[in-house]
Amino acid sequence: MRTKPKFADSAEKVIEALALLQPRDNPIYLWPSIFRVLHCKEGCSWCCMRFTLDYIPEELALLSEAVRARFQPRKVQRKCIWTLDQYRLSGCPFLKEQGWGCSLYPLAPISCMMAPQIHISMDTRVNGVAIYAKRFSRPTAKGFAPCEFHVPEADAELRRELERNIVLWKRLHSWATYFGFDTVIPEVVRQLETTPAPRRTIEVYGGSGGIWGLLK
Repeated sequence: MRTKPKFADSAEKVIEALALLQPRDNPIYLWPSIFRVLHCKEGCSWCCMRFTLDYIPEELALLSEAVRARFQPRKVQRKCIWTLDQYRLSGCPFLKEQGWGCSLYPLAPISCMMAPQIHISMDTRVNGVAIYAKRFSRPTAKGFAPCEFHVPEADAELRRELERNIVLWKRLHSWATYFGFDTVIPEVVRQLETTPAPRRTIEVYGGSGGIWGLLK
């Protein structure tokens, strides 16, 4: 059995990120790294971290009865979500035995869909909230994760990445609505739907000088 990590509650992490996306005093920036394409490697399961797997009710309803039976209700922020304490198991039960990938995809829990790509955090370089993507870079005894990011080389590849991002952000909007957050996520989705080939950071809320940083 794996030991419980220090921060095992992924639902709380998602809620903390949503709180940062509320329209308050800090500007919010969508970095161009969000449009990079993630390439997984066969046999890699580094994203399958030791955290809870969580669904809000409308997401749970989309799963099969057999999958739903694995999840138990609990209260978070006075709302009911459905959880599997995956870190208590020897490994994630939804990781495919052959090859690589999640058997629940594209309906994997929201925290799994965000890892390792999506990060939402305060950034002192812009004195605001940054939404960005990066590869899983934490080293272990095995070395570094083999996943890679690259700038889309063709319009079709960019379109696929945009569509994947839009689905993810619409799910995050469902979470925000369920927990009563008024966020800038609709503007993030609008930018994803209307920005053809971003090369600079897009300001989605507040502040001044909405252009920041080059895509590298």
